[in-house]
Amino acid sequence: MNYLSHYYIDRAWASKEFGLGTLLVDLCRMRGKGFRLRPLAERKALDLSLLEVDAGVQRHYAVDAWWHNCKAFGQMRALFKAAVVAEGLVLERASFLSHIGVEMLIDRQLMAAYPGLEPEFFELMNSQNKGLAIEYLKEENTEWVILFDAEWEAFRNRRFLRDYADLEHFSQIVAGIYAHVTKDRLEWGAVKRVIERLEKGQPSLLAELF
Repeated sequence: MNYLSHYYIDRAWASKEFGLGTLLVDLCRMRGKGFRLRPLAERKALDLSLLEVDAGVQRHYAVDAWWHNCKAFGQMRALFKAAVVAEGLVLERASFLSHIGVEMLIDRQLMAAYPGLEPEFFELMNSQNKGLAIEYLKEENTEWVILFDAEWEAFRNRRFLRDYADLEHFSQIVAGIYAHVTKDRLEWGAVKRVIERLEKGQPSLLAELF
């Protein structure tokens, strides 16, 4: 999940509702594999605000499709995998680690390059209409609403993206996500050494992308 890079690409939102849609996809993913928000199959009965939210959801997936298939992402994942091998790590899900590692690392580098980006992102999130988000989610799955409400507040209040600036905290987050998804323990110190190796050899992965 790459929150800031999605925002960086689309920060000139057509509307606040459109921006809400781009946020919702990753906020739902935080709940796990069963919470994958897709664009709505039926839009005829939606009012203009909900149509704008849905347009944001569609845009999120369009950016994902471009990103996951672009040459730069493939090159970055190859660099990450090479750093994992150089560290001596043998992982069953090395491809998954390289995927999330690269996406999170780009957010970390965006924060370093643009210090005002993270507070701007959360300021805009705080201004979003949670009621509209819930109204949209009800169109998808009413059972998500209670879980989403708690996730929204936790994400907004925790602001864990600030931890990306500190390499130890960042490495712990990457290792934690890997372990949570794969059920395979990954020592965060090893992740830290992988990131150090990458950032020393590739001081900015952003130049290729932005």
